[in-house]
Amino acid sequence: MEDIWDEVSVRYEDWYETPLGRAVDEAERRAFLRLLEPRVGERILEVGCGTGHWTKWFREGLGMRVVGLDFSEGMLAVARGRLPDVPLVRGDATFLPFKDRNFDVVAAVTVLEFVQEPKKVLDEMWRCVRPGGRMVVGALHDRSPLARRRRASDVRTVLSHARFFGYDELKELLRHYGPVRMGECVRFPSTGWGVRTSWMFEIFGRLIGSRSGAFLIGVVPKSPTTLQKRD
Repeated sequence: MEDIWDEVSVRYEDWYETPLGRAVDEAERRAFLRLLEPRVGERILEVGCGTGHWTKWFREGLGMRVVGLDFSEGMLAVARGRLPDVPLVRGDATFLPFKDRNFDVVAAVTVLEFVQEPKKVLDEMWRCVRPGGRMVVGALHDRSPLARRRRASDVRTVLSHARFFGYDELKELLRHYGPVRMGECVRFPSTGWGVRTSWMFEIFGRLIGSRSGAFLIGVVPKSPTTLQKRD
C-alpha cells in the first residue's frame, strides 16, 4: 500500500480543486465542526495525514497545534512542502511513537479503510488521547450511492483497495472506547446539479436524520477521570 500512496501523492490534491472535490470538502468540514467542537490552541495528532490536506485546515482554519503522522514518504514530502513549520513524522499507525495521553484530539480521516487491523489503530489513537480529550474518525460509508457507484466502476483508483464501513459497524467499533457521537454527510449526487445544490441536500439530510451520506464521522470523548485502559 505504501507504494500506491507514493505514486499518487503528487496529484492527490488535484481532486480537491474540482467542483465535486470542493463541495465534498466543505460538507465534511462542516460536519467535523459540529461533532468535534474544536478549540483554538488544542493539540491534535492527525494519524494518516497524507499530503496534509486536513492538517492544513486543522492548523490554519481552526488554530489548533498539529502533529501529523503518515507511513508514506511520498505523501509526507508533499505535506512538508505545504506545511514546513508543522511537525510531520513517518510512522506506523498501529504503533504510534508518542507518549500516553499526549493530545487533546487524535484524528484519523479515511485511514481505517486501508489498514488490516482497525482496532489496533484505534487502540493506539485512544492511548494518545488525554483525559478530557476526544478521538475522532472519518470513514467512507458502504451504504451510500457514491460507494455503490465506485464498486460498479471498472476504473481502478486507491479506493479500489479500501474497505468501506457501515454506520452501525463504525459506531460499534468506536463504542469499545466510550459513548459515541455519530454523524454523516456528503448526501448529494455527484452530478453537476447535485454539486451546485449540495448545501440543500446536506440541510435536508440532517433534518430527516439521513444515514445515506458518503462520509461517516464518529467522535469519542475521553472522560476527564478515565484511567488508561489496557486490553
